Amino acid sequence: MTATKTAPATGMVVRATALASVLLVLGTALGLVRDLLLARFFGATAQTDAFLVAWTVPETASPLLIEGAMAFLMVPIFVRALATRGSLRDAVATTLPRIVLPLALSAALIALAAPVLVRLLAPGLADPALATQSMRVTAVTVLMFGIAGYVAAALRSTHVFGWPAAIYIAYNVGILGAMVLLHEQIGVLSAAIGVALGSVLMVVVQAPAFLRRLAPAERLGRLDLPRIGLLAFVPIAAYTLTRHAQVFVERILGSQLSAGTISQLNYAQKVAQVPMMLSVVMATVTFPMLARSIVTGDEAGSRERLRRDLQAVGAMVLVATAFLVAYAEPLVRLLFEHGAFTRADTTTTAHIMRVYALGLLGQALTVVFARSYFSHGRSIWYPAVAMAPGLAATVLVSVVLIGRWHAVAIAAGNAAGITLTAGLLLAGVRERATAVSVRAVLGSVARLAVMAGGAAAVGWLAGRLILDQPPMVQLIAGGLVVVVAFILIGLALGAEETRPLARLVRRMGAPGVPPVFMYHSVGGRDDHDPYRITVSPTRFAKQMAWLARRGLRGAATRELLDAADRGRAARLVGLTFDDGYADFATEVVPVLIRRGFTATVFVVAGNVGGHNDWDSDGRPRRLMSADDIRAVGQAGMEIGSHGYRHRHLSEVDTETLDAEIVHSRDTLARMYGAPPAGFCYPYGEFSEPALAAVRAAGYDYAVATRQSGRRDRHALPRIYVGESDGPLRLRAKLLRHRLIWGAGG
Repeated sequence: MTATKTAPATGMVVRATALASVLLVLGTALGLVRDLLLARFFGATAQTDAFLVAWTVPETASPLLIEGAMAFLMVPIFVRALATRGSLRDAVATTLPRIVLPLALSAALIALAAPVLVRLLAPGLADPALATQSMRVTAVTVLMFGIAGYVAAALRSTHVFGWPAAIYIAYNVGILGAMVLLHEQIGVLSAAIGVALGSVLMVVVQAPAFLRRLAPAERLGRLDLPRIGLLAFVPIAAYTLTRHAQVFVERILGSQLSAGTISQLNYAQKVAQVPMMLSVVMATVTFPMLARSIVTGDEAGSRERLRRDLQAVGAMVLVATAFLVAYAEPLVRLLFEHGAFTRADTTTTAHIMRVYALGLLGQALTVVFARSYFSHGRSIWYPAVAMAPGLAATVLVSVVLIGRWHAVAIAAGNAAGITLTAGLLLAGVRERATAVSVRAVLGSVARLAVMAGGAAAVGWLAGRLILDQPPMVQLIAGGLVVVVAFILIGLALGAEETRPLARLVRRMGAPGVPPVFMYHSVGGRDDHDPYRITVSPTRFAKQMAWLARRGLRGAATRELLDAADRGRAARLVGLTFDDGYADFATEVVPVLIRRGFTATVFVVAGNVGGHNDWDSDGRPRRLMSADDIRAVGQAGMEIGSHGYRHRHLSEVDTETLDAEIVHSRDTLARMYGAPPAGFCYPYGEFSEPALAAVRAAGYDYAVATRQSGRRDRHALPRIYVGESDGPLRLRAKLLRHRLIWGAGG
């Protein structure tokens, strides 16, 4: 087995978070479509202002009940239940009524108090009656969001990530459907009904998967509900609400200005936040790595992970900021200037967006820093404390400038406040969370800001030359100009942040690393497969057929590398199977022989004829016997070593390292009649001493994983292949390999 078993395995977590990120991007895209339709049907008017004031309820409830405090409260409880009882049933029976009752009472209270809340949130609103009616409709989201967040926490505790991420798609589908069907009959109230319907769909889409996991308890034992979850709820909730209070400021001050101001602020904010959300999604994919480093006490690893995240997020957000500053007006015109949305609305919204974009870096860094604080658990109150001065700055700047700048002043206050908060979080992160260098972070941000400023100036000048072109042409040309200018300025400055790009350019002239697929077991359906190492025989046969249809041939690793040395590997894809499961002989080899393919099976030499006793979390699986190994070798398959006892080579002493690498090779040589040419690092992990030992032992090559692989014959990257990999996913994985490693089928 190559996937690491740190709970859960890094490879599995990365794949799961990647899937969740894709679904989140789709949900965000539907949210943008939702805002476009809102502008098209209702423009920036008193009607939309009223709806947006009512929408404050679900906007406040969502981060609190779906992703934030609810997850911090319930995940520890569900994980404890699974560990002690093997089932979620008792935990759900105990906790769900305690959650649902206060949520239902809160929803009812909001509906009853809607007139008072509307007056507090928007004292100068033109149509408070419509806002009150809409708020009473959307009040149900407090209950439904809470249940959706509860169910999502339960599913994630069982390593199910797709359905919880799909809730945003369901939510926006509900809103879009209601608006399209009802906007002519009941106006903007259709959007409020859609919000309520979408919140119900968030629960419905997760319900089947949730109910399937309520099996009776496998073990008897006392279920102790950890109090730490309740203690964690308060600071997380305080941080979430304080951060969201900027929206309250926007609604209150915007209601004092002309009708439509709240809508213009909303449209500008939603569009400008898209690149920030994408950057945060990127950080989400790497978050399990950061958390793992923190949990295992790897301070250097957590520091390096946070530094890389800050650089990547900063670069993406500041490129987007440069683009928005230079091309806000054609962007707003293309997206919103249809139907009831006027040219005057476009001009005002574009001005707001330019200023609002200046705070995107602060917003993104605040999210990244907050995760570091909450993961460490030492100063979980600090993010909420840091939000308070930022909120005060938002109010102060907005109030001072609103007489002259109007709605733009509110955007300026927002940008100033969140930037101050990000600065405070940075100032405290070294002492209270991850010990990154504040000076290094500031230096990186300063370099990126210079690059973004230059790119914005170049983009603005280029935009003056194409003012007579349609908005789409302006945006495409302008986007290319801004990105190229950003990169060129960074390269000219020798900025550290452009070094990965420079390395990529250098790699383009280097020899490519041929693609190698990584399998484990090919067998029947396995409901308890925590590391997703099993591929069904039907799926495996289809994957091999797909390779053949594309004119590709599966090859053993030694054959692939020999062909690559001669420049003849263009139509070959390496096939490897870790651990040496018995189903390799019965399910895999016949399929390969029919196709004329070969493969490498990496055998755990000390467990031949036994089972996978290193895998304490998965079910026992039978491994090939010595006779099986000789038979598959005679059938043309390559036999490689996967160590002697499947140990973590980065953690063992010199004696154990020798046994795993040298003794396993000698054992397989006696068993099979020839020493194996290849070695596969257990769990995909290796240290420099392990790599040196593999070379010294006489292995011709060694394989790792995509995450740990290098451009090194003794640490080759491989492509994980699982049950969910159909033609599109396989094509995407080969394309990713080609982009990163310079070769692929």
